[in-house]
Amino acid sequence: MLKKGLILRFLIAIIMGALNNQSTAHATEMQSTQTPILVGDVNSFSLDPKSVTAYENGVRLALEEINANGGVLSRPLNYTIRDDKGNAAEAMRLTAELVSRDHVDLLAGAWYNSTAAAISNYATHNKIPFLATFSPGDAIVGDHKTPFTFSLWPTTRNDTLALVSQAAQSGIKTWAIIVPTFDDGILAQDVFKQELLKKVPDAKIVYEHRYEAEKINAGTLFPVLMKADPEGIFFAGFPTDVVQFVREGNARKWLQARKVFSPWNGYSDVRETIGADLPDGWICTGYPVEDFLNANEKDQPQSAFVKKYYAKYHALPTYGSLHGYLGYQLIAAALQHAGTTDPEVLANAFVNVGIFGGPQGSVRIDSMTHQSNMGSYVGEIRHVNNQARLVNWSVFPDTQAD
Repeated sequence: MLKKGLILRFLIAIIMGALNNQSTAHATEMQSTQTPILVGDVNSFSLDPKSVTAYENGVRLALEEINANGGVLSRPLNYTIRDDKGNAAEAMRLTAELVSRDHVDLLAGAWYNSTAAAISNYATHNKIPFLATFSPGDAIVGDHKTPFTFSLWPTTRNDTLALVSQAAQSGIKTWAIIVPTFDDGILAQDVFKQELLKKVPDAKIVYEHRYEAEKINAGTLFPVLMKADPEGIFFAGFPTDVVQFVREGNARKWLQARKVFSPWNGYSDVRETIGADLPDGWICTGYPVEDFLNANEKDQPQSAFVKKYYAKYHALPTYGSLHGYLGYQLIAAALQHAGTTDPEVLANAFVNVGIFGGPQGSVRIDSMTHQSNMGSYVGEIRHVNNQARLVNWSVFPDTQAD
């Protein structure tokens, strides 16, 4: 009897152990399906809190939609954001912290080309997928691409080429180029000069000037600029620089007769910041969001996003908002296509998926360059009801015409 009792207890112990193991395995499986997939977003909040907040609003709107529909791979999709203050070294440090301490599954964000390059460097060496959602991707696409890095925002090169295309049609032969001394400004200067002279061989660059960003000295600049007497000006300026430049040029009654081509100053938040000082007739790249609020969604694919954003936040989205929204929708699509968070499988998925809602309908990452097909809006500034608007716009390049 004693022997039978021992055997019975032994069998019960085995069964209970098996049940416990089964229960533990089930709990582990449940935990893994409920643990959020985490995106580490490195941005430059302190440089422009308003713009980054609008970007985050777009991210939150995307995540609400994604998670309301069951998340991705039966898991919620979430993000955590860090402020690199526009410093490349800080961006790399924060990226390492997000990966090692927060155990993020992939990376997003970036503000400047320099911070995007820093994040890309870490992501590539540590095999973590990185989608630059909020910065021009010149430093990480094309010849600089890696298997783990991708860019959504149009490059500074593309923005500048959009303006070159307009400048070449203007008939203007003499030009001045004025840019700030940061990476995107210098790149814009080089691209504008090289590509304009290819399209208009008899054009002449009669004056070039670089200044410290947000510290333009318009009073000393204009006497030299007026002596060079260009017909057209390529001016890459921040809002505070634009205001100083315009006021000084108008006070001298000289700038009004010149055609100005300016990247970035057609974005809705930038137009709002500059206000009445942004002159009619400037040719700018930007975001004509006002045209999408009441547009037919068949004619303007991103109209649906603009309407949803406006209903939720009672404000129009910025171009950053659009990229926050589309960027995280693209991340979700890549994860779903990959079927896993495995970094290499996920990285490959980014060039094999597309989403709807961009300037020309579908949004995808080109497998050769790792740059998206978003394109740049380019148009003319006109004041409508005392507000600067981007009108007569087109998207460059027109990929729908391909």
